[in-house]
Formats: sequence, C-alpha cells, structure tokens
Amino acid sequence: SFRDSLDHAFDVSDWLIDAHGFIPVPYIITEPSLGNFGFAIAPIFLTPKTPYIDSIGGKKRITPVAPDITGGAFFYTLNDSWGAIAVRSGTWKKKRIKYRIIAGYADINMDFYRTINNGEERAFSFNFETIPFHIYALKQFKNPNWRAGLQYLFLSTKVKYNGTLPSFVNPEEISSLVSSVGPVIEYDNRDNVFTPNKGFRAHIDTYWSNEIIGSDYNYGRINYFIYAYKPISPKLIGGLRVDGQQALGSTPFYLLPYVDMRGIPTNRYQGQADILTEAELRWDFTKRWS
Repeated sequence: SFRDSLDHAFDVSDWLIDAHGFIPVPYIITEPSLGNFGFAIAPIFLTPKTPYIDSIGGKKRITPVAPDITGGAFFYTLNDSWGAIAVRSGTWKKKRIKYRIIAGYADINMDFYRTINNGEERAFSFNFETIPFHIYALKQFKNPNWRAGLQYLFLSTKVKYNGTLPSFVNPEEISSLVSSVGPVIEYDNRDNVFTPNKGFRAHIDTYWSNEIIGSDYNYGRINYFIYAYKPISPKLIGGLRVDGQQALGSTPFYLLPYVDMRGIPTNRYQGQADILTEAELRWDFTKRWS
C-alpha cells in the first residue's frame, strides 16, 4: 500500500519496509561554491531494527535503534561538478555497534578565498578529482545514549589550477594521499534521527594523519558539535547548533577548517580554527509538512 493506515495520505513506508523496496530521493543543491544550483538523486533502502530492551536501576527501558540505511547518490551542479557515492549505515545489535561506510568519486570545481597583498579578497578556482573512503564504528556503553569508537578517512586527490599556483598551496598537494585515523565519542538522546523534536546530540572526534599509516601529510584535526532540540509549543520546535573545528600541524589547504553555515559558500572563511552557532525554528503546520 502507498497510503498510510491512519491519515490515508501518500506514504511509502510499506513499500520500503514490507516490500523491501527503495525510494529515489531527489535533492536540490544550492551550495554557492558549486554554482548555486544542482541536482542529486539518491536511491535509499531502509531496514527497520527492533529496539533494545535494557534494565537500568531495576527498571526496564526501551531504546529505539535507527534503521539500517543502504543507498547511493549521483549529483551534478551548474559549475560542472559531479560525483557518485555509496553509503551503508547500520547497527550490529548483538555487539551494540553502530557503523557507517562511505565511498565514492567526485570531480569538483570549487573556489577558495584569500586576502591578497592589497587587502582585497580574491577567489582562486580549483578542480579536484578525489576518491574518498570513510568508515567509523561506535560501541554503545551501558548507558545507551553514550557511544565511543574509531574512524578512518582515506582521500586520493588530484588538484588542478590554471596558472601559477597560489602561495597558500604547496606543490606536494597537487597529487597526494590522505590517510587518517582517530577516536570518536558522542552522546545522543534525541527522540529520532530524521526530524528530532527533543533531546540533543553532542559529538567530538579527532583525526591523526601520518606517514606511518600511508599519508603524505602529518597533521591533526579536532571536530566537535552539539545539536539541541526542544518543543516550544505542540507545533513549534526550537533548535540550536554549536560547531567547531581545530587543525594542528601541516594540514592540506583543502582540509583546513571553514565556516559551514547556511548561505556562506564552502571554504569562503578558512583558518586553523573556527566556531559557529546557529538557531532554527521549525513549524509543523500539518502532520506531515513543516
């Protein structure tokens, strides 16, 4: 059935869960650094998971488990950037381990901004051919809201620039490998992972890149964020985001921290560190639309 049994609206839950189908999710890309407009299509498969039943302090507690997600995506933007990725996110319930694997290929045209000698800001246009691979696994603690684990990032990147390389780019960065590993710890008590109404997620992770693990760079990086949600009224949900990054050592220019916020082009404001905050108000004006 493609109708919900309660409100009889169009709904693909039965198709995804019972018929093991998939849904092609369309997405409009509005990132300024990618030409302001583009389109992505992502076929998504969902496999639901039954909840954990824990006993804490002699009381039973039902803890929901996020569904396993298998999918991919293809995107193209007006500045001729394109790419394809595959994603697998799931949970090994017996081991209480949450994992995610991402791999793909991307051909990206992107501007980086620097202040030149006369004090003016200038855009430098680069092309990146990159093969990313990222994997992490988090083990759940006795308290089901806490998790910790390890992550690994691999990037094979070729950089193209028409003309003499800018001073902020090292010649070694034209073709290089990044291999990074580091710990992850997070707390998450949100009521759901797709459209949270209450709770918060706090996360911190680090990357350590070194020649010992096959990298062309020796650097470190710390990333942290908090997403918090609270109902203001039955139909209004408030949200708050605090996000920061810190680079240590000889970080490649395209991996330096940058302000990642709505309306600001990616890599417009870069440096060794950044921190930002952002507020959100969601109005659930009907049961299905916000």
